[in-house]
Amino acid sequence: MVFKNDPSRPVLVEGEVAGPGDYALVGQVDWAPLEDSINGVFLVDGSIYPPEGLGVLRRPVRIYIEKGRITGIEGGREAEMFKTWLSKFNDPRMYNVAHIALGCNPNAKLTGNILEDERVWGAVDWGFGSQAPTYKGKLGLASSHTDALALGATLIADGEYVLKDGEYVHPDLRELVKELKE
Repeated sequence: MVFKNDPSRPVLVEGEVAGPGDYALVGQVDWAPLEDSINGVFLVDGSIYPPEGLGVLRRPVRIYIEKGRITGIEGGREAEMFKTWLSKFNDPRMYNVAHIALGCNPNAKLTGNILEDERVWGAVDWGFGSQAPTYKGKLGLASSHTDALALGATLIADGEYVLKDGEYVHPDLRELVKELKE
């Protein structure tokens, strides 16, 4: 996948709270890249949820993306279930790429519960469909939202590795990684 970011859009660090009454699940950093700039093939080998019945994948699913929209889905029975679920909404906005998230919780496990799955250490999650206003993107709401997760991913930003094979390797992250993984 290749995409550009807008530095004026917020990067959300899950787990930060402002005071009483706020809560967040720890271990995720997410943002919305410039939607029209997102292109490539996302190999999903972790989980997809919803729809019910998918969760942890037995076989990888390939999601083809052009200009921030899903243009194809391949990968056997699980890919067919995902395609059927998306199409049942009869809402073209369900094919929009809404956000990207990086999993940063060394204790999270792949379980099929997307709220934990998207926090698995070194995982990359792409969300599709509704885009929360918090992201300051241009998509808005769709009929629903779904997330798809890749394990052991590699992410390069501005020519530097951030993630390599599911491990945070950027020099600016070394101390934080050491602290989190102890």
